[in-house]
Amino acid sequence: FCGKTIDPRRDGVCSECDARLRREDLKIPLEECKTSVALYRYQGPVKTGLHRFKYQGRKELGIVLGRELSRRYRQRGDCAHVITCVPRAKDGRPRMYNQSAVIARQMAKELNLPLDPGLLAKRKGMRSQPECATFLDRWSNAKEAFYAGPSRRDVTGLTVLLVDDLITSGATAQICSHVLKERGAKTV
Repeated sequence: FCGKTIDPRRDGVCSECDARLRREDLKIPLEECKTSVALYRYQGPVKTGLHRFKYQGRKELGIVLGRELSRRYRQRGDCAHVITCVPRAKDGRPRMYNQSAVIARQMAKELNLPLDPGLLAKRKGMRSQPECATFLDRWSNAKEAFYAGPSRRDVTGLTVLLVDDLITSGATAQICSHVLKERGAKTV
């Protein structure tokens, strides 16, 4: 989170950041989701670290987050059949990669579950959620932005684990969960 060089294969977080992080089991009630869990509050070193992850190409933080989320997921005893992630439109925005996909890829590896990022898609030209000023604006934007992706995977009756890098209003998670349920998912 602080930018110090560590070996992400061995260390998740440096000792200084580890001492400053408050790990929490933040359950965020979302109507369309079974449960929504966040590892950390978006403040202090977490905010700084996520900014590096999103805008400075620090992919290794996604690997660390994927490992930690996997550990938390196992502790909860949940059982998904497939993992997907919130998509990013390929529209030339400044991010170099899909952060949610980096986290989801690591979780799929850790949990030995199939990853299918094609279950959802995002329309080109839509505003990013941070560009939306109000909750209603975020909700409206997300509702227009996300739709069923090109994957042919049948998720009828299955539990799908949806991964995103950040939850602010919950609009993206709600809309993506709704789309997955329309595809037949029993639980998200």
